[in-house]
Amino acid sequence: MSNELLTRACAVRRRDLLAIGLFCSVRAPVAYAAEDRFPSRPITILVPYPPGGSNDVFGRVIADQLSHKFGQPVIVENRPGASGLIGLGAVARAPADGYTLALVSSSFTTAVTVQPKLTFDPVRDFQPVARINSSPLVILATPRLGAKTLDDFIAIARKRPGQLNYGSSGVGSMNQFAAELFASAAGIQLVHVPYRGMNPAMSDLASGQIDLVITSLPSAQAFLGNHRVLPLATTGDERMPGLPTVPTCRQAGLGDFTLSGWAGILAPGRTPPATVAFLNAAINEAMTSPESQKALAGDASSFRAFTPAAFADEVKKDLTRWRQIARAKNIQAE
Repeated sequence: MSNELLTRACAVRRRDLLAIGLFCSVRAPVAYAAEDRFPSRPITILVPYPPGGSNDVFGRVIADQLSHKFGQPVIVENRPGASGLIGLGAVARAPADGYTLALVSSSFTTAVTVQPKLTFDPVRDFQPVARINSSPLVILATPRLGAKTLDDFIAIARKRPGQLNYGSSGVGSMNQFAAELFASAAGIQLVHVPYRGMNPAMSDLASGQIDLVITSLPSAQAFLGNHRVLPLATTGDERMPGLPTVPTCRQAGLGDFTLSGWAGILAPGRTPPATVAFLNAAINEAMTSPESQKALAGDASSFRAFTPAAFADEVKKDLTRWRQIARAKNIQAE
């Protein structure tokens, strides 16, 4: 090959190499950005309670909405046990990348206050993402007791101090704390009977094995027909649309006694703030869909958008409140 041809070949080779280098320098960041886009793979919402409850229903409604929005599967996984602590421990240990979330109720803030040994820190190991609802509770009695109103129940309990009991879904559950607060407000003494879940507690209430249960409307719904259980009052500021003839505690004469539970989404602690903000906006939007609004109506609950910071503040306040009540009422895990 002549010197001139050799020079031209080298020049072409240098241009090719330069072009290849320039291509790689442009393409590499684009490819990385595509891989780094959130979410780029399925998300799991872990519900630490049994299937069929209101939290499970909300989890599946939200998962369906987010799946359509993200173009990625959002999977609901039930992992019940130990008042939700088993599933929560799994989320606390998950990578802090936004792909594993927990849908919890306010029982999260009650259960952790009575456990002497936790595998996680309820503040440090979780990042509140979005609060999805707030719902009042309903106070229910067994018809066999003969109480027709809340006043009737309180009068019977005062005549028989320490002889009437109440059921809950377990030690440290929101049901237990609600009943203890009700007993204090009414000036009565009740004995706690813990169950492994709300359904067996409701079954025993219907059969007259226990006297009282305070729970969410969805948990009671199947037992309200044929007067199997008797709703005495609700704990909200207004009457429940699903129980329009049942008075609030205030209307029934129990001072200003009100109490609501909530449900929300948590991520592992140290999840990037940008990911948390992205999920918060998406979940808040999902809660305004017709499907979510239908679920809210069936749950007698309401939705108000919370920022992650506002939800985190509410969680911390609840933890402080329930710890104080647990100490005052000597509520502790066995």
